Amino acid sequence: AMEAAPPAVHVEMASAPDCAATPATPAREEASTIDRAELPAAPVRVPGVASVKDEFLRLKPSATANAGSAAGGDGGGLAGGGAAGSTAEPSASGSKAGAGNDHDRKRKRGMNKPNERDHFKPKGTGLCTRHAAGVACNYMETCKFSHDLAAYMASESRPADLPGPCPNLTKVGFCRHGILCRYGLTHVDAQGNNVPVPSTDELLHVGTSDESNIMPGTTLTALRTYKYEWERATEAAAKSKKITEVARLAKEKEEVDARQAAAIAGAGEQAVTMEETATEVAPAAEVAPAAERAPATAPAPAAVPIAAGSGEHGAGFGCSEQTLRAEDQVGKAFDLKGKLYLAPLTTVGNLPFRRLCVGLGADVTCSEMALASKLLQGDSYEWTLLRRHASEKFYGAQIAGGATDVVAKACEAIGRETDCNFVDINMGCPIDSICNKGMGAMLVGRPNRVGELVRAASEALGPGKFLTVKLRMGVEDKKACAHNIVPLLRGWGASAVTLHGRSKQQRYSRRADWDYISLCAARSSVPLIGNGDVFCYDDLANALKRPELATVMVARGALIKPWIFTELKERRLWDISANERFDMMKDFTKFGLEHWGSDEIGVSRTRHFLLEW
Repeated sequence: AMEAAPPAVHVEMASAPDCAATPATPAREEASTIDRAELPAAPVRVPGVASVKDEFLRLKPSATANAGSAAGGDGGGLAGGGAAGSTAEPSASGSKAGAGNDHDRKRKRGMNKPNERDHFKPKGTGLCTRHAAGVACNYMETCKFSHDLAAYMASESRPADLPGPCPNLTKVGFCRHGILCRYGLTHVDAQGNNVPVPSTDELLHVGTSDESNIMPGTTLTALRTYKYEWERATEAAAKSKKITEVARLAKEKEEVDARQAAAIAGAGEQAVTMEETATEVAPAAEVAPAAERAPATAPAPAAVPIAAGSGEHGAGFGCSEQTLRAEDQVGKAFDLKGKLYLAPLTTVGNLPFRRLCVGLGADVTCSEMALASKLLQGDSYEWTLLRRHASEKFYGAQIAGGATDVVAKACEAIGRETDCNFVDINMGCPIDSICNKGMGAMLVGRPNRVGELVRAASEALGPGKFLTVKLRMGVEDKKACAHNIVPLLRGWGASAVTLHGRSKQQRYSRRADWDYISLCAARSSVPLIGNGDVFCYDDLANALKRPELATVMVARGALIKPWIFTELKERRLWDISANERFDMMKDFTKFGLEHWGSDEIGVSRTRHFLLEW
């Protein structure tokens, strides 16, 4: 509510010299007194409410309906009765008018806000999507959506068509959206029927015929209802937990033995000190025999047996000899030498963007990070992140998780239900919402948990799939600990590791530490992929001067310029023109409409991710 200020009073003031030279006459003083007396009484000031003149007030759209009731009384619009639809008095809690929108204003500020998908929601056309595509509706007469295509075509709710041909019709010969397509008039008849009709029901939910990893509804339902039958994950998780428990008990026993040995050594030193004190006061004749005695040596401690399969680094850090590495299972090594690796990029590393980078020279691609818990819940959106295009020759699926059972089950489901070459466990994500749940970069500071996760995942993944791990240097600055993990990965069952040369606390500030990456690569038991600050060919050349590295991973450099893969392969700086950049944007738009669809939702998603990029 706003209080209107009293009308301004115009008082003529003489200039400074006139005031000094001519004193005020009694008549003028009387006139001033009369003017002040005729002024209206000042309104009562309400704490927290500003007094604003009528001409400077503007009604909100939501308050327009209540403007009539607020304009009565004093005849001053909002001046006397307060703002429309509200009272002049503040609430008992002291909240100001309009405070209910503070949360909305704060939510819209800054970059760290939840990923809202309101722009992905349908526009409420009320039309049955299956009937619009020309496929028989499962509900027929009981369908709660309209089947009147002609009425929808004549209504004003249908947006105007976009120029050009339908990308789905051009790609696969039909459009699964029918009249709902933003290019709908190019493939419907006068009655709004889709022409041609999709040949099979499965193709109704596929953007293009060259996409794979589309989860069937029966599998998602089995995951949601906890009816999915696990073959290896449960046993693999239990086995890995048991190894960790044995390692913990062995470490505790080792610590107890060390404390006992230290106590015995301390007692021996105390006895020697007492003997030396006694010899100092003894006669000289007795000193020589004592000095000639050989010092007593404690018996060597018995060797502690190391459990079979514990590896050279101690119990619990290795893997059973019966557990084979993924490359042994498929009969070849996980070799990325000389290949360019596009990093898994959350939100931006979607399928259309990966298609664009593959066309520009990327050899290895990886999906966006999917949460293992969401995958097990049968979240269709999360499984959509794992879709693969036929142009991706060497493709991996990245997951994040902190619980052994969850990660093992997610790896088994991915290995059985999807077409991918490897699964990557993200242990380098620095986002707080991920790390606070015991996932991401927080795992680097817990090597025992890393070993437990990798052992269970590698065994649950099954034959034919590789397992890789993505790490950071450590959790805190100046406390790097990745060099203690990379030597153990081979025994745990991993095939390769990617190391980002920054800590979790550092996030993306300052330069990546490639000297530390080189140190870890020299100690690693599996091929190590360097990551961080690769923006041109010079950065790649400096990185590959370290022969212990397998290859490099390109992340932000690909976001800035996707043609960086062409530069790295051709060893040159591409002076790209504006037309060439615009052609890349058009290619991304085309790929997006093929993947997300050409209806209103697909166009909104394509526009959204284009702007995110």
